[in-house]
Amino acid sequence: MSKIRTYRQLRAESALVALWSDNLKQRYQKNFITQDELNKKLDAV
Repeated sequence: MSKIRTYRQLRAESALVALWSDNLKQRYQKNFITQDELNKKLDAV
């Protein structure tokens, strides 16, 4: 089997990955901490 993927397959996969990461971001947004926030917390210590 060839490893070469069709453009359509790649588009579908990247769309799926984008959807998946968007869902993750929305679900865990409250738990995520940005690098900026982390730096502020470290500075405050």
